[in-house]
Amino acid sequence: MTALSEEKVLRVNCPGFGVSSILPLGEAKPLAMYNVIIVNPTSVLHLFDNKSDAVKQIEVLQSDGMTSYRAESDGVIESVATELDLRSQELSQFLKKGGLLVFFLVPPFTINGPNQMMDNYSWLGEWTPDKPSGTNQRNMSATIRGKAIETSADAAQSVWIPYLKQQNVEWSTIIRSENLSEGFVPLANAGPNKCIAGYKSSGPKGGQVVFLPAPYDQAFDGKLKECVERWFAIHSDEATPIPALADLSRSLSSLLSDDEPEAASAVVAAPAPIVEAPVAAVPTPMVEAVLAVAAAPILEAPIAAALVVEPVVQPAMESTPAPVLELPPSACTPNLDFELPAVVPAPHTMPEPKPEFFDHGSNGGGIDVSAQPEAQDLINKMKHGISRPSIPDWCSSFTFEELDGLRQQHFDLNEEIRLAKLKAQDLEIRIETMEDLKNSLLSSQGEELMAACTRVFERLGWTVKNAMGSSAEMWLVDEDKTQAIVRLNFATAQPNRSELAALAESVITYWGAHEVEPKGILVASTWADRAPQDRPDEDFPDSMNDFAKRKNLCLLTTAQLLSMFRDLDVSDTDPKEIRDNILTISGRVMEYEFNKKGTTAVR
Repeated sequence: MTALSEEKVLRVNCPGFGVSSILPLGEAKPLAMYNVIIVNPTSVLHLFDNKSDAVKQIEVLQSDGMTSYRAESDGVIESVATELDLRSQELSQFLKKGGLLVFFLVPPFTINGPNQMMDNYSWLGEWTPDKPSGTNQRNMSATIRGKAIETSADAAQSVWIPYLKQQNVEWSTIIRSENLSEGFVPLANAGPNKCIAGYKSSGPKGGQVVFLPAPYDQAFDGKLKECVERWFAIHSDEATPIPALADLSRSLSSLLSDDEPEAASAVVAAPAPIVEAPVAAVPTPMVEAVLAVAAAPILEAPIAAALVVEPVVQPAMESTPAPVLELPPSACTPNLDFELPAVVPAPHTMPEPKPEFFDHGSNGGGIDVSAQPEAQDLINKMKHGISRPSIPDWCSSFTFEELDGLRQQHFDLNEEIRLAKLKAQDLEIRIETMEDLKNSLLSSQGEELMAACTRVFERLGWTVKNAMGSSAEMWLVDEDKTQAIVRLNFATAQPNRSELAALAESVITYWGAHEVEPKGILVASTWADRAPQDRPDEDFPDSMNDFAKRKNLCLLTTAQLLSMFRDLDVSDTDPKEIRDNILTISGRVMEYEFNKKGTTAVR
């Protein structure tokens, strides 16, 4: 049995047997170089950036029962997004080659930026335990926790039973059965339809993602190591036969078991039925005949008829008993060194019908193995196992400089492609955002215009609240202090002077109620039915400009809001600088203007 090497085990945020590391490049090796990965996903930053200042804040929030952390910018998420995407791709290769990922089922914890979000299950991609939700929320419950663990029928023969049966193992997250992702096999429940542990298989070599109850406790690590080693012993290429051969062996052994002596003896004693085809038409090797038996459905024919392949007796030789090719019991165990039976040439040329291995009695039809996908797949696996013997560990790990160089070139090229794709996706999002905002600010009205203006003011750092008593106004709040009252106006020409008067009245009313005078800002969508180059006059007449200066009111257009958003998106403009300008200017704001063609900005 092959022992599990410590350097082949990666531990992420849960020190123990193996190599402790986090996931960014330069820390852990490429994931395909490990056999087992064990992860305690407290948060996504614990996996990719555990030295970040935000980690301590997250741990405080989690101790208070909080399930999310709000970042001031998207930088926290962007700092790990590239590494996360790369490791997700490596995880796919790791599972395809037969690796084991142990993932503790912790409560979902989300990191929210102004425009992006990420949680501690984002790394898993398609191997998440719960079905995706349209609201970007996990279909998991983390409101309660307990120690009552009911193992499932699938867990009865599982290597994970010793871990689940330990005293004091707790669970902190449940997934209802209807929310489990496709292919998820429950191992333990905390009550009816409340899954707390399970696994998903992946890849042709039987890689698995196993979800165990959380919180992780190092006191249980000895039993965890024991379970992992048992899993590795079963799934290691060197420790067990090829899965297809093992299944075949079990199937035939059950037919020839000591519990059924009569059936076993019938294999030798029963007369063989004649297959109506010349010997030349049945040149199938012994292995394919045996595999056909394992793949075929159980029929009401003698067992010997299903295990014997024999040549046809020509009419002139009917008195001679037909030679019987018997399958010895040793053939039930995979042996890659057996010799294929020789093919007996046919005495004369005859049409070659499709080979038939079974006589079905009542229907008289044969089974075409090639028409059965499962049987054919089993045969292919058998052939692959014969032609490609398992490679020893020392040979797999042996390398040389030129081969490593090719691997590095391949990795670097894939990285460039991946980064280019990420950049293209980012540009698509920014283009779509700017396009939507442009259309709303320059041509929309009502709630859509209100939502677009709100987005710009929030990008500038204000908290936007609905004004009391007016659906056309909003309050801009900073640290619980209302700094400005904004009134929106949609017009197909210049704004009406009454809009400015209504704004001035709102400022006075607020001052009378709170003894604080906020800044008054009139935001107008002027000449909304014309292109900028076709507008016959200024956005605000001189009379409105003079009144605004006397009353300490600010005049802005929606096109200027669009210009502010553009500057924040494409340059290093400080949002505080724009806020201060708006709060100090009275009358028309002369900055943040597009020219008539909308191609450049005048600053």
